[in-house]
Amino acid sequence: MAKILVIEDEYAISQVLKAYLKKVGYDVMQCFNGSQALDIFQEVKPDLVLLDIMLPEKNGWLILKEINLTEEVVKK
Repeated sequence: MAKILVIEDEYAISQVLKAYLKKVGYDVMQCFNGSQALDIFQEVKPDLVLLDIMLPEKNGWLILKEINLTEEVVKK
């Protein structure tokens, strides 16, 4: 089963995404702020990330940059 990490600070939106994705067969994890996102990403190692850009504490662009840097280190 594919794992999806939803990084979204709006609880209602995150819950709708989670409910739909679970219904169609995905394993869904949630994160509600930018500070925790990279830690959860590294722990869960999802197949897909749904990432909000406007997040508290750290925006989506910074998270994306950190994920890319982490993945480059892992590949080497």
